[in-house]
Amino acid sequence: MNISIYKITTRKAGSLKGAAYILFKDDILSAVNWEFKRPLTDREKDIVRAKFPFNLTDLTALKEVFEVTEMEAKTAHDKLKLFCMYFKAKRGSTYTAKKQEKANIKEVVVTKGLLNTYFSNDSFPLTYAKSINDYIRHYNYIRDINRNGLPEKSKFPNEYDARFEKQLSPEELSQYWSHLRNLGFRQNDRRVWISPGKLDI
Repeated sequence: MNISIYKITTRKAGSLKGAAYILFKDDILSAVNWEFKRPLTDREKDIVRAKFPFNLTDLTALKEVFEVTEMEAKTAHDKLKLFCMYFKAKRGSTYTAKKQEKANIKEVVVTKGLLNTYFSNDSFPLTYAKSINDYIRHYNYIRDINRNGLPEKSKFPNEYDARFEKQLSPEELSQYWSHLRNLGFRQNDRRVWISPGKLDI
C-alpha cells in the first residue's frame, strides 16, 4: 500500500491561518483533516469544491490556489499529524495523542520511511499495538531496521537451556546471555535465569 500525505496552506500570508492535511492510499483520497483557524468563506468553499483532489493526479489543480507540499514533519505538530494520519491509513481508525506523547515526539524524527517500517513490523520488540510512546521507545531499533533491514534470525533458543549453554564457547555464551536479556530474561542473585514476568521466589 502506497501512502502519501500532503499539507495544504494558503499562499497569502494572514488570509487563512492553519492547514489541511490530505491522505492518499494507493493514489486515491482516503482522509482529510481540516485545521484552519477559522471557517472557510463561501468563496473559499467554492474554490476548494471545484479543485478538490479525489485522486493524486487531481492535486495539481489544487496547487493553483493553495500551497501544497508533501508532508515533511519538522515541527512537533506536524510530527503528530503525520503519525496520526499514518495510523488512520494503516489501521482505519483515528489515533488520539496523549499529552505526554505530544511533548515527547519533538525528540525524535518522524518520516514516511520510518513510519512505514514501524507499522509493517510486528516482530519483537515491536508489537501489533502501535502508539507514539511505543514509536519513541523503539526509535533506535526502527531506524536500524529502516537502514539495515531486519536482523537475521538468532541461532540461540528464545528460552534458557542449561544443556545448550554448556556447549557454547565463552564468546557464544556472552552472546546467548545478551540474547536472553534482550528477550526480558534476568539472572537473580544465585545466577539462575528468571523468565520475563516471573517473580523470583
